[in-house]
Amino acid sequence: MKPEYLFIRILEACNAGCSMCGYAFSRDGHRFSAKDLAVFLPRIKEEGIRFIRFTGGEPLMHDEILDLIRISQEHGIASSIITNGGLLARKPPRAAGSSAPTFAEALAEAGLSQLIVSIDGARAETHDRIRASPGLFERAINGLRVAARTGVLMRVNTVCGPENFREMPALQELLTELGVKQWELSSLKLERKLDYSEQDRRDVEQVVDSVYHQGAAAGRLVPMGKIWCGNTPEERERYFDTGVTPRADSQCLLVDKVRYLDSKNGRLYSCSLIPHRPDSPTYAAAAGTPESFSVVSPAILRQAEQFKREGPQACTGCSSTAAGFSNHLLAGHPSGQWSY
Repeated sequence: MKPEYLFIRILEACNAGCSMCGYAFSRDGHRFSAKDLAVFLPRIKEEGIRFIRFTGGEPLMHDEILDLIRISQEHGIASSIITNGGLLARKPPRAAGSSAPTFAEALAEAGLSQLIVSIDGARAETHDRIRASPGLFERAINGLRVAARTGVLMRVNTVCGPENFREMPALQELLTELGVKQWELSSLKLERKLDYSEQDRRDVEQVVDSVYHQGAAAGRLVPMGKIWCGNTPEERERYFDTGVTPRADSQCLLVDKVRYLDSKNGRLYSCSLIPHRPDSPTYAAAAGTPESFSVVSPAILRQAEQFKREGPQACTGCSSTAAGFSNHLLAGHPSGQWSY
């Protein structure tokens, strides 16, 4: 299989203080340049890349974000960003060279294919507390309403844990009303087991039934991939008792399709989740220079092969979407557009 998705961490700076993120309120000065992107895009397109996802930090704090999107489009590669949504309804900086009235419209004008916004609750109180950013929920929802008018594919990523899982049915209704087309609902991942009481565990079952089963029957937006706490009783028991999130059932085929470039540290990974683990350097390949960068180098192919075999037994930080995407490929289905 050829890799199709390339994630690029274009900066670490961020304007939110998310409790689960190591870049909370970061003012790090690193920026991945549009010039470097233009150097290696023709090569990685030949190697199979069809989709690029710009991540951070907060990508909308990158002065060249619109240029990065335009360059991707010029090379025939679809682009996506993951954002907290706080700037979407605001006017983009003049330096971006756009006449669009809002950032959401400027992104669409530049050629953005998919917009991913992080929303972690159905209420401002919950979301803003998790993100340590008063007013962020309202700004993100307003941003989604503006983006809905542009025709860009909208996706929401949600982390789910003891303090917000009961809000997921209400959030599902809100996202359906907003016209969001994809929803990643994954477990909050910390370096410890999360605290769920016996009552919490019983309530989780009701929430799962409401969101996944009743939601599907009612035509509401249903999350991608696996159920956030596990598809089977065994997966849920492991999750609640040890904190290990649901993962691929057999081989992890995601590593054949995905690459993640940590541009600041010059590392390349065969999964977008490994870089966020404390031992991530152990599993990295050297990215090289923009002139030599390759998503199919011998080093990254060796890493991918190792995780293909070992991931389903060893990985403790998978997401619902990643696990579901791997199982989808294992069943022989095509990867599809923005399936991950």
